[in-house]
Order: sequence, then C-alpha cells, then structure tokens
Amino acid sequence: MKATARDASSCDTPTRKAWDGLGVYGLQILGLPKASQYLVPQTADAPTLEVRVHAVNRKSPEPVLTRDHAVLELSDGGSTAVLERGSGVVEVFVERPYADEALLHPLLSGSFVVTNWWHGRDAFHAGAFVSAEAAWVVLGDKSQGKSTTLGYLATRDVPVLSDDVVVVDHGAVLAGPAFIDLRPDAARALGVGRDLGRVGARQRSRLDTGSLAPSVPLAGWIELAWGEELRLDPVPLADRLRVLFRNRAVLLDPARPADFVGHAARPFFRLQRPRCWKVLPDVAALLDRSLPAAASARGQL
Repeated sequence: MKATARDASSCDTPTRKAWDGLGVYGLQILGLPKASQYLVPQTADAPTLEVRVHAVNRKSPEPVLTRDHAVLELSDGGSTAVLERGSGVVEVFVERPYADEALLHPLLSGSFVVTNWWHGRDAFHAGAFVSAEAAWVVLGDKSQGKSTTLGYLATRDVPVLSDDVVVVDHGAVLAGPAFIDLRPDAARALGVGRDLGRVGARQRSRLDTGSLAPSVPLAGWIELAWGEELRLDPVPLADRLRVLFRNRAVLLDPARPADFVGHAARPFFRLQRPRCWKVLPDVAALLDRSLPAAASARGQL
C-alpha cells in the first residue's frame, strides 16, 4: 500500500483506560478474537482500533489518504479498508472470507500504519529483532531477505519483535504480530513454518514466534544488501536519511520530523552478504559479535 498525505500531528482516537488489552504496534485491536494468540499486551491507555468486516461484491473505490480520512486498497487487490480519524474503527470490505490472522497481517497492516501516523508515530517497511535488550530495525528493499534473516534468527532463539512493518514511538519499537511470514522456498530451507497458501499478494509460510514486551528501546538500524562477501559496515551519515525515507511504510511526511531526523544519529549499518542460504549462520554470528558494542556506542557516526 502506497499513498501520499501531509500534516501529521496528535490524534484523538478513543482509548480504553480501565484495563490492559491486546494488540499490535501500540494499538489495542478489537474485533479479531481468533487472532488473539498473535497479539501482544498493550498499556491501558493505548489507542483502540476496532475491526469491522463486511462481505461485499462491488468495485473498490479509489484509494485516498488525507490527514482525516483514508480509503486503502488491501494487498489482495480487491478488498478495501476505510478509516476516519478519531473514530477508532476500520471498516473492512472484503470480496471473500478471511481468517482473523490473515486480516491481522498482511491485509490490515496499512490500516495500522495510518492509524499510528495519525497518532504521531512513524512506520517503516522493515522488521526488528532484540539484542542485549534493545531493538535493531532491519531495513531493505523487496527481496533483500528481511523475513528470511529474521526467520533464521528466530530459529536461534533470538527474539523477533516485528516482521514487515516497524512502528517507532519516542525511541522505542512497538511489537507487531507474533509471527514471521516467509516465502515458501525460505521456509523449506529453514525447515519451519505452516503453509497459509496465498494471502494478500503472495504465497506465505508462517512461523509463529511467541509474544514479547509491547515495546523495546530502539538500538539502531541495519540495511540489508547483497554482495560477494559478508560485511557489516557503518552507513555514512549523509546516506542515512535517504535510506530511512526510502523505507517508510507509506509515502507520508514524517509524523514527528525532529524524531525522524534523530533516527539517523543512532548506530546505522549496512549488512552485505552473499545470496545463499548457507551464509545465514555466519550472518547471525557476525551480528552477535558486533551489535552489543555498537549499541553501547550510541553516538557513532
């Protein structure tokens, strides 16, 4: 889902303050009861988003995204999500039935991103894992192996905080659904995952990971790249904002421009590696050796 809009600021979507609920990306999610095992605990004052699903057989409206209204084309190419800022509701119009976990991801990811943007939070097309109690965000263009890398780390008992979408709020990464979606060839190579068939735009094998804390402090950024040798190199300061802008989850102005610029001051690396399965253990070992020291040197440029 790609769209454009301007003017992000704080939002007045209703909150539930009497109890802690379950959700993803800092939002309490209502209306997906059969996906509750993939949700993570949220603070009592987390904004709520209620999912209402409608079966329709009609042409989808044109996508729209403004500071107060969104009509989003979902990744299956025929369904639509409609949101009004401040309503706390997403109306989902589907051409065929979907399981709650398919709605949770990938179909409603764009709705969660837009809602978070309305709340002043930036989102990225990325994943995240935890090392030394801090989160590293894994960036990369399509087919750069983000989910495969995260899937391998998960098989090594590395906590994976999010796959495909990362939401950052005040220096913390907010946990996404407790699973990783792999391409079938990656799932076969890793020997993990359950076949979901085609959901959204592609075939998926889903690796369940287990829930983590609702948020983890952001340590830094890792941009993936293919190359002839395995290397972990600092990204020059002049290139970092370009990388972050290119990996925004939707084409919006930053929700908090000062915070967005501040992301570039954190440790920022480019992980280059050969395009083959057998290098994954070496990738994991390199990250395990390098990241704890990098996180402690937060001001590295």
